[in-house]
Amino acid sequence: MVGGRQHDECRQDTGMTTAVVVIGRNEGEYLKRCLESVLGQCDNVVYVDSGSRDHSLAIARSLDVHTLSLDRSMPFTAARARNVGFDYLNALDTAIKYIHFVDGDCEMIEGSVNRASALLETHQDTGIVFGCLHERNPNGSIYNHLCDIEWKSPMGMVDSCGGIFLVRTKVFCESGGFVDALVAGEEPELCLRIRHAGWKVLHADYEMAYHDANITGFAQWWRRACRSGYAYAATASLHRGGASQFHIREVISIWLWGAAVPLSIVLSLLWSDYIAAIMLLIYPIQVIRMSVRVNSMIYAFFCVLIKFPQLLGQIHWILDMFKYNRGARCE
Repeated sequence: MVGGRQHDECRQDTGMTTAVVVIGRNEGEYLKRCLESVLGQCDNVVYVDSGSRDHSLAIARSLDVHTLSLDRSMPFTAARARNVGFDYLNALDTAIKYIHFVDGDCEMIEGSVNRASALLETHQDTGIVFGCLHERNPNGSIYNHLCDIEWKSPMGMVDSCGGIFLVRTKVFCESGGFVDALVAGEEPELCLRIRHAGWKVLHADYEMAYHDANITGFAQWWRRACRSGYAYAATASLHRGGASQFHIREVISIWLWGAAVPLSIVLSLLWSDYIAAIMLLIYPIQVIRMSVRVNSMIYAFFCVLIKFPQLLGQIHWILDMFKYNRGARCE
């Protein structure tokens, strides 16, 4: 089992109770808005804090929600925080049937938790459901705008979800939960295992939440992109050799556009400046081709540009694995 829970630790469905796990770090007033939006929509709410240095913990305690702080002796990840919150709620109330995961920078829309629970009641073959997510301030920066476009994914049965979703307690237990060590990309990886177990993932047409990316500068976007590249490499390695070929296509695409094409352009300079100039057209042609598909030239441009920080993220993962394996051999 890839995840972190064992099947015999899990409880069977015994009621209609829904609970919420909110995770965050240094969310401040965003967290207050988030917690207030879920209070009253469910029976139990737990906030799991990943080493905040602001007043996030005080805010959570003032709102009288269950509050947990992650052990600082281990690396912080969203996956680990969600697992800890799930374990707490699962032990707290044996009647919990569904658990909704929410990030602390989001605000749940009134009635959305109940709507999600009702959908799982009527879709007995579905393990995960999530609704429409909107960026709170899409015009605040070009990067917020990119996030808003990203949230508009196809409706119906899909392969994966983001970090805000409702899951059956039984399904989460049987899947093994999130992989604690994944720094990003933990949601698609969990969805893969859930789908392999025969359950479906539903993106339903209802208003779920507002997200506050608050990405105001290129450096923030670049770091986020590096982390996504790291996640692609980590999750592809986790399932290497499997029939799903999980994220192999994405890994190859990153190396192609982030490394192979630039190297080919540099090498072509040895033969002809004209050939190099022609090869440089590959990138604008790719942007135009993608803009037709996504109906946004800006989004297409950043989809091509993102390959470079994603490549750095994958190189970072390779170096981390080299250090880990070298350390293992020395023990």
